[in-house]
Amino acid sequence: MGHDSSTFKHVQSNRRFSYARWTVVAAMTSCLWHACTYAGPAMLIRDLNAGPAGSNPRMFIALDDRLLFAATTAAEGEELWRTDGSESGTSLVSDIYAGANSSVPSYPWRFGTDIYFRATTPTHGAELWKSNGTPTGTSMVYDVRIGTGSSNPAYICDVGGVVIFSAFSTTSVGTELYYHLPPVSND
Repeated sequence: MGHDSSTFKHVQSNRRFSYARWTVVAAMTSCLWHACTYAGPAMLIRDLNAGPAGSNPRMFIALDDRLLFAATTAAEGEELWRTDGSESGTSLVSDIYAGANSSVPSYPWRFGTDIYFRATTPTHGAELWKSNGTPTGTSMVYDVRIGTGSSNPAYICDVGGVVIFSAFSTTSVGTELYYHLPPVSND
């Protein structure tokens, strides 16, 4: 009643808690919580937007031992955040739409060591972005609808190593299917 949840694997034995799986719960207080699946009550990870307003965390997606998510604060608006399940390990990834404005990250999809998602800026509108969970690893992939207009990429997925998504480019083309070939890793 009144909450969303998402689970992801997390193995960390050098913290004050040790467990193999935990649940993140955006509870009725609209703050970021975790509950160990095996023992103990739900505990607040970090109050990102101090006060009664809450940060409304959403868009949970696992990326290795971190959880990336969107949350809202008075200072940054709705932006991309990350957590490892600890207060000190929870931080803003990037203030994509600088200041109190919101980039509204949405439609996340994991692809290898990155997530692809839609985000909005005043210069490019809503376009396809990617992040590896670090500030320097977060960037716009492509401005499908060049200029300040939005292509509104959605339904992002991986098909055989290709990022596929729908987007709007021009009124003469409308919303169509697009693809992006991520660089090949030499690891």
